[in-house]
Amino acid sequence: MIGISNKGISGDSAGANLHEAFVDLTLQTGAPLDTPIQVKYGPAKTSPNSILSMDAAGTLTILKGGPFLFKSRLRASRSGAAGTSSLFFWVEISTNDGVSWSILGNTIDIRLENANQQDVFFDFSSLTLQKGIKLRSMFARNSTGTNYGDLTPSAPSLALQTYGLTTAPSAQLSVYTSNNYNYA
Repeated sequence: MIGISNKGISGDSAGANLHEAFVDLTLQTGAPLDTPIQVKYGPAKTSPNSILSMDAAGTLTILKGGPFLFKSRLRASRSGAAGTSSLFFWVEISTNDGVSWSILGNTIDIRLENANQQDVFFDFSSLTLQKGIKLRSMFARNSTGTNYGDLTPSAPSLALQTYGLTTAPSAQLSVYTSNNYNYA
């Protein structure tokens, strides 16, 4: 048993609460072609009631097992020469404190066809995870495309800021917990 189940939080949203949102507002520059880098989700912090923690590198550690709903949002864009950029994204899981990692679920490919294109990707995953499980998100520029593509934040205009709009993050991970489960 690796400590994971696809039976996470189900039913209507009244059964789940946003427990913590991890947000990164910095440019996350892609590495050279075919070189994976870890997605960062802002500064290191531990969630309320110490249910999970995120380190500064972007590794999420489950401190109290149970059902979770994960919502991730990544904002990809590029600048540079002509051609199509191909970015791959995936999630990895470790059941042995980060000694080894395996891909969890499917990979995602985003193609950016010009220097002004931006693409926001959302993913939702409902999982039951045991204490000690580690998760991390990865991305890479794929050599079937050009060597451009990053995770980028975007700031609203000053006029929009007067309405309370804030910077759109380069990466965000929101974690929901179940109202009907005792995370002990």
